[in-house]
Amino acid sequence: GSNILTTSYWRKVSEKCEAGAELQMINVPSQGRREASCSVGVKYDFAMSTFRAMADNFGKVQMLLEEKIAPGFSFLLSGELDHLKGENKFGIGINLES
Repeated sequence: GSNILTTSYWRKVSEKCEAGAELQMINVPSQGRREASCSVGVKYDFAMSTFRAMADNFGKVQMLLEEKIAPGFSFLLSGELDHLKGENKFGIGINLES
């Protein structure tokens, strides 16, 4: 069997800002394997947009910017930098809600 421990903390820092952290530890005695991951994130609300960012102990940094154009219509800009693998991903999108 395996043992998994996950802890998280979230806090509303202000009316517009939220922050959180998560720690996960995995122990698989039969395979002699132990792993742990830690990530921190933040969310900030502007008047017509929302910014989210996250970083973890594996060298990965992610962000998302959502700009509200009209009710039910948003423009998205996202990016991910993986420093350990040397890979970068960027994207744009449109979000339609009914």
